[in-house]
Amino acid sequence: MVFCKGKVGSVRLILKGLDYFGRASGLEANKGKSELFCANMAEKDVDLLCKASGFHKGSWPFKYLGAPICNRKISKEDCDLLIQKMTSRIRGWQSRHLSFAGRLQIVNAMLMSICTYWMQIMIIPASVIKEINRICRKFLWEGNIHGSKSGYVSWEKACKPKSKGGLGIRDLTLWNQLAVGKLVWQIQEKEDSLWVKWVHNIYIKGRDWWDYQPSRLASWIWRSVCKVKNFLKGTPKDEWWPSKGNVYKLAKLIEQ
Repeated sequence: MVFCKGKVGSVRLILKGLDYFGRASGLEANKGKSELFCANMAEKDVDLLCKASGFHKGSWPFKYLGAPICNRKISKEDCDLLIQKMTSRIRGWQSRHLSFAGRLQIVNAMLMSICTYWMQIMIIPASVIKEINRICRKFLWEGNIHGSKSGYVSWEKACKPKSKGGLGIRDLTLWNQLAVGKLVWQIQEKEDSLWVKWVHNIYIKGRDWWDYQPSRLASWIWRSVCKVKNFLKGTPKDEWWPSKGNVYKLAKLIEQ
């Protein structure tokens, strides 16, 4: 996959860089299996690049490592695959006579982990989180996802830590924000990665990261990262904020 945005000249430099990399390493992209994804470019320029590079033109959205990649804000329909994965797992368990403790363990250890990867790279729409909570709630109290029985306690209370009288179920809205917070931490600590270097060169440009505010024209995912940054800005960092070289631990942050 090759991602292109902006002027044709800069994209040609990217393709030239790929050519240099291939000559130096002996590794070349399979043009029959590779696609070119473009944003904010004229159709004639896209066709010209496809012809010059030999790559096929890709269409948005597409899936990468099981998650949808979009050039716009992710929608509820884009997350249907995530919902389907959870419901298909539950259908396999509905016929089993599981105790309440067993269902609770499945919700905490398995159902919640299905959406973990997605929530580490993007902010999931509130409607999708609501649907995931509904699925988990129905399975926990009734053992299926189609019942109409009310829960014994509110879901908000069930999501509290066990030390505070809850069931220790993950609060997905909060967890999603804190998981994306890892990107905030990487940018602040200037982690040695190409993505972080690109962010500093294109967006931040030497300014203080905590005071930085994105442009209204910035992509939705970048604005989401900045929104999480503003959320974390007012959180005391003495106990949980890891220094460079250490590990970003969600558990410590959730306790704050």
